[in-house]
Amino acid sequence: MTTTPPPLQTNLVHAAAYSSLFLQMLEHLFPGRKVLALTEDERRIAQNETDNLLTRSRWRLESMVFLSSFGTPFPGPADQMIPAGTVLGPPTKPTDQGKPPGQYV
Repeated sequence: MTTTPPPLQTNLVHAAAYSSLFLQMLEHLFPGRKVLALTEDERRIAQNETDNLLTRSRWRLESMVFLSSFGTPFPGPADQMIPAGTVLGPPTKPTDQGKPPGQYV
């Protein structure tokens, strides 16, 4: 009778990854200092910076996923050719050139 191994506990994997990132942040912010020699405020600073880094990377990933999921390219005119050298086609002339906008007749 064979048993399957239990599924990988992602909480442990996430905890190990977070602690590794936290230790790297401590080394970056306070080089050469031991973890036990840091004050409570210094540890709080490192924890806040680690959380900020994770939040920014999450926002960056979510924005990329949003763009790839919902972003659609601007539909150009399928049957019209845009002249070379222009971005949006030929310039248009205003219909009423005599009076400035917002003026009464």
